Amino acid sequence: MVDFVYVLTYTYDEGNEVLGVYRDLATAETQKTAIIRDRYDMTEDEVSDDKLDDELSTMYVYFEIVRIPLL
Repeated sequence: MVDFVYVLTYTYDEGNEVLGVYRDLATAETQKTAIIRDRYDMTEDEVSDDKLDDELSTMYVYFEIVRIPLL
């Protein structure tokens, strides 16, 4: 059995950062949403969860979740 971790990354004009490593995708997605809303002060009334990535892409800022197998 292969185990995986989910790595939350942040890419912007000055570089890349790893924001967290999670055991499951659901937790990674929840944290991604919380971090975006906190950093950019976006409420659910302004932007729905499924539109957050689109909203940030205009700023050339990207949050991605990468699935990586454990060796």
